[in-house]
Amino acid sequence: MRRILDGWTGTTARGVQVRINADDREWQARSGTARTGSTAPVPRDGTFRAGSVTKTFVATALLSLVGEGRVVLDAPVTRYLPGALPDWDRSTVRNLLQHTSGLYNYTLDVYVSSADFVRKRFKHWEPADCWRWPPGTRCGSSREPVMSTRTPTTSWSEW
Repeated sequence: MRRILDGWTGTTARGVQVRINADDREWQARSGTARTGSTAPVPRDGTFRAGSVTKTFVATALLSLVGEGRVVLDAPVTRYLPGALPDWDRSTVRNLLQHTSGLYNYTLDVYVSSADFVRKRFKHWEPADCWRWPPGTRCGSSREPVMSTRTPTTSWSEW
């Protein structure tokens, strides 16, 4: 594992941190530096932003719950997260999975450039700031309207 991590930090990443928990045991490894221009190693207890990769894991877990009959795709989100956001009952679980819930993707504003990120990284978002359009009308991961791919044999509602 050490060789693999060192290989990543030598070619594609500044620093790498891995932690594996199994039963009552934990294993950690790190390689590289914590910051550009620094020789400080990646901290053993470091944190990081996982970002978009988590969408796949969340969707898989959620669809497993749908398959078990514990979550209904067309149910309002308030059934499972009561009071999480105002007007949350307008969006369904399906809308969340399709990124058409009406929630705004704040990263479109925060991550425009490195300078924007530094300026806006601690911005506080009020719940009312999160709603930008009616559910089902726009994809929250872009500025574009939802494209219709409806044909006689398929529709978004079948997904």
